[in-house]
Amino acid sequence: MKINWFPGHMAKSINDIENKARIADLFILIVDGRCPISSLNENFLQIAKQKMTLVIVTKIDLADKNKFTKIKKFFTDKKFFILFVNLRDYSARLKILSHLNKIFKIKQEKNSTKFFSPSLKCFVVGVPNTGKSTLINLITKSQLKVGNQPGITRNNQWISYDKFLFLDTPGILLPKMNDQILAVKLAIIGLIRWEILNISDLFIEAYKIISEQYPNFITDLKLKPSLIDSEIEENLLILSKNKKFINKNGLDLPRCRRWFLMHIGKQKITLD
Repeated sequence: MKINWFPGHMAKSINDIENKARIADLFILIVDGRCPISSLNENFLQIAKQKMTLVIVTKIDLADKNKFTKIKKFFTDKKFFILFVNLRDYSARLKILSHLNKIFKIKQEKNSTKFFSPSLKCFVVGVPNTGKSTLINLITKSQLKVGNQPGITRNNQWISYDKFLFLDTPGILLPKMNDQILAVKLAIIGLIRWEILNISDLFIEAYKIISEQYPNFITDLKLKPSLIDSEIEENLLILSKNKKFINKNGLDLPRCRRWFLMHIGKQKITLD
């Protein structure tokens, strides 16, 4: 299963961001707490390597907190600032603003002998549906277009608040998903639309990932964890019978596959 989801507006956007990157003071990199490393776009690391970077790990209410220590080390080893927040919790606003003020002071100290801009230009970047516009709305109390589907933001938008300038950018995904496991992880948590996938393949690969990382989720469904395709197909039949997914032709396996993926996507998981 190969997934290649990189619409034209995204290719144009990343080129535009690269051209504008020289004026940025800070990159705010938004990553999903359920796949904070897999959802990291390597293109941004190349663009932002000479800039201060604040990584904001979002959707932590849906994530596995037992893996946060590992995630924190991954980003701090890259000399990034890092925050774990739930953007639906208003207290996240104070936490983020506190960090931004600290970074602003660092900028002041670095530029004490140079011409100093009274604002901190922040580029808010990340893959689709990780919460970029939601974060800016929370901080600035503006009303950027926000949605649950990848690809909502289409144009770069500057938003001002206090001494901070935020550039909201369209979410950008890796140009080619040659790593099948990466693609499946992003699909499980909704960072890739299911419409572009083969649901049968996605179900099998997702079953394998969950069997390895969260086997208790499988056994809770009265199924057996497995990495073997034929065994997984047998478990699909069992699950379909147990859940009474039946149509006029017999077992409704497509419905059962989708139910399983939706069920797993609702659990507290971190797949990195």
